[in-house]
Amino acid sequence: MIKFHKFYILNRLRCSIKMSIGYAMPKLVFGTFMKVIKLYNKRITDHELVGSVVGTIDAKNSYGENNNASYKLINCITDFSQSDKRELGDSKSGDSKTAMSLIWRMAKTANKTDVAQNFRSTVVPILDDDTNDKVIKALLYIINNDKDIADGSNFNMIFGFKKSELFQRDIMLPEYLASILLYTVKLTRNPDGRTYVEEINKDYLNAIVDGMEKNYSWNPFACTLFYREGSPPTIIDTHKWEHMTYNDTNRNKLPPYTCMCSGQKGEILSLNELEEFPPSKCCIDNLLNETLNLLQEYKIAEILTADTIEPKDEILEFVNAVRLKIEQKFPEVYFTPTINRVKDFLSALETYHEHCSITPKSHKNVSDIKNNSDDAFYIFGGIALHNRQNIIEIYSEIFPEQTMSEC
Repeated sequence: MIKFHKFYILNRLRCSIKMSIGYAMPKLVFGTFMKVIKLYNKRITDHELVGSVVGTIDAKNSYGENNNASYKLINCITDFSQSDKRELGDSKSGDSKTAMSLIWRMAKTANKTDVAQNFRSTVVPILDDDTNDKVIKALLYIINNDKDIADGSNFNMIFGFKKSELFQRDIMLPEYLASILLYTVKLTRNPDGRTYVEEINKDYLNAIVDGMEKNYSWNPFACTLFYREGSPPTIIDTHKWEHMTYNDTNRNKLPPYTCMCSGQKGEILSLNELEEFPPSKCCIDNLLNETLNLLQEYKIAEILTADTIEPKDEILEFVNAVRLKIEQKFPEVYFTPTINRVKDFLSALETYHEHCSITPKSHKNVSDIKNNSDDAFYIFGGIALHNRQNIIEIYSEIFPEQTMSEC
C-alpha cells in the first residue's frame, strides 16, 4: 500500500478546498503567467525566465541581468514601466531609475507572429519538454476561471478565438505563450494578481492538470497540445513514422486525425483531416519485399552483372511495376526517405537502360569498355557502367543486409 507524507496529504487537501470554494480567484497577469512556468521549470532562474520572455518583444530589456527586479514581477509586487524612453524612465520594476524594459509601449504595436517565432527560438528551448503540457493546462484553467476576462473582442483580438472556445482547440505552445504575454502586458495590471500568485504552488497546479488528461494529447516534437473529445489524435512526425509498429489492422482502427511535423521542433508541416494514414513501417516493409520479388522475377541482378551492357525490356517492365505499387499504396504527400530512395533506384535503372541503348553494338563488352575508357566509341558504355555502379550502391542502402547477387 502506498503511503503519503502527512504534510503532502494536508497540502493537497488545502489546495482542493481552496479550488472548490474559490479562496483566491484565479487571475491572469504577467506574474501568475511566469509563476506557472517557473514552478514547472525549476532549473530556470527568475532573471533568465523573465529576461527571455520579455525579450520576445523587447530584446534590449535588462531583466536578464537583474534577479531582484524579475522576482518582483513574478510575485506581482511591481509592474512594467510605462516609460517611452529607456534611459529616462522611472521604472516600477526594479531599483534602477532607468526603465528595465519598454515592453509596455512596444507591445502595443508588436506582431504576434513575430513574438511567437521569438518564443519558438529563444524561450521554448530552455523549457522542459516533459512539463510543457502541464504549463498549458494550468494556464488554461487560470484563463477560463478569471472572471475579469470577458468572452469579447479584446481576448479574441489577441488570441484569435473566443474564450468560450479555449477548451476545444489544439494549442501550439509558442503561439499560446505569445498570446498570453501580449494580453497580460497590454490589458492587465500585474499587482492585481498579488493575492492569487501567493496561492500558486506545485501541488495546486498538479491538482488542476490531473483532471485535464482525458481529452488532450501532448506531442513535444510539435510543441502542441491536441484536443479531441472522445478520441486522441494520431501524432506522426516525418522523422519517426517509418518506425511505427502498427500493423494494417491496427492502423484501420486509429482515429482519422493526423498531425505531420517537420524536422524543426515546434513547426507543423501540415495539419489535416485525412482519410488515410502515412505509411507505417509494416507498409514500407511490404513494399520492399514486393520490390525484391520483382527484382528476382525480372532477373535484374543478372542483367546488372552480365559481361555485356544490353538494353533489356525487363528493366523498364520492372521499373513500371514498382512505380505502380508506389502510386497505389503511397500518396505523394506521404513519401518517406526509404520510399524516395526506392524512386532513386528506379530512375537510375531507367538512365542505365537509356545509355545501354545508345552504346554501339560493337562496344558493349564490359571488359573492352574498361580497357578503352578514353576511346570516344566507348563513352556511352562507360557512362552505363558508372550508372550500373550507382544502382548497386543505392540497392545496398535500401537492402543493407543483402547483396545484388542474392536478389
